[in-house]
Amino acid sequence: MSIVYEELICKLKNNLKNKNINFNDFIELINNQKYDKIIKIIDDDKTICSLIENIEIERDRIGNNMENKFNNLLWLNEIIIKFNEKPQTTKTKALKLIKSKIFINIYDLEAGKYECKTTKQSLKKELKNKPERRFPLNNAKNYITLKCFLIKL
Repeated sequence: MSIVYEELICKLKNNLKNKNINFNDFIELINNQKYDKIIKIIDDDKTICSLIENIEIERDRIGNNMENKFNNLLWLNEIIIKFNEKPQTTKTKALKLIKSKIFINIYDLEAGKYECKTTKQSLKKELKNKPERRFPLNNAKNYITLKCFLIKL
């Protein structure tokens, strides 16, 4: 994961812990953009509001960065080769291969942690147990190439 994103999540966890708010439930609200419920829970705490805003900004930065990378066939083929697959001749073929054979968290891929390749089942398990590692659906939909990472949980 991006160092900035990890730091923001850590600060959010600490602030929520001090207020006796369950982190996993809270991050699910952020992921699903249920800001009306969030405001009721945090009682307009400016620090937590700022952290949420910064998390959203960092997620957008990561999404934009990954979108730019996924539009580059050379980069896609470098990734595919790192996962012991054969390079592809088109971006569409490369994205299909990534969707079907390479299971890695978006945050790990963005951070260059290629050793984190897992099976589809272990990735699902990780995303269920650590909701902060889940790239929000609404954010992924904003970036066409990130749709290849969407899996049903």
